[in-house]
Amino acid sequence: MKKYFIHAITNYVSIYNVAAIIKAVGAYPIMADDFHESASITKNADALYINLGMLNENKKIAMKNSIRVANEKGIPIVVDPVGIGASEYRREFFFEILKEIKSGVIKANLSEILSIYNDEKSHGVDNEHEMSEDEKIKTLQKLSTKYGIIFVMTGEANIAADGNEFVKVSGGSEMLKNIVGSGCMLGGIVAASVSKGLSLKSVKEALECSRDASLLAEKNKKCGPMEFLNEYIDSVHKNREE
Repeated sequence: MKKYFIHAITNYVSIYNVAAIIKAVGAYPIMADDFHESASITKNADALYINLGMLNENKKIAMKNSIRVANEKGIPIVVDPVGIGASEYRREFFFEILKEIKSGVIKANLSEILSIYNDEKSHGVDNEHEMSEDEKIKTLQKLSTKYGIIFVMTGEANIAADGNEFVKVSGGSEMLKNIVGSGCMLGGIVAASVSKGLSLKSVKEALECSRDASLLAEKNKKCGPMEFLNEYIDSVHKNREE
């Protein structure tokens, strides 16, 4: 059976949990963010996951080097533009790399999607705006058509679009909002899923994986955030085994 390797250049706050969830879903994480080696690591990976949380100059060079290699080798790229409206530094870099990505997925919350679409400075990482589901879908489809990649909007319902079609996955546990890095981990699951083949279907499978695992973890109604986190990772593994 083929081993799928995910090169993750991600947020230090949640780096362990991202590695753990990638491993739990059945792939192999490689966490390398130094620009001296990032291109070489990506060359041998099956997917590249980039998270803009805690961005710095070294990581910017590493990310650009890895994106270049991923494009050359046809490796799918998953980007989580964490809090791009909160910092012009992150925002400028995101739009710089967005234009370079040839094949991949942008996974963002509603505030970040609106920041991309409207070119506005939405400051909250998890800020919610009143917007109908139809408006969300149309926004994602327009972005996907413009940039030629899949866009995912996370929230109470996770919606993904590729310009022609869309999928919706809802019904996950509310406890996901109480753990640090749940979005980062979802990005890892998406990267692991698309490493086997980039499509709207593979993105949907990743969203369903996270939803199902969160509901299984929630069965322990009295668990707090840290216990839920461990249950969530375990549930991802259990669902894969089944």
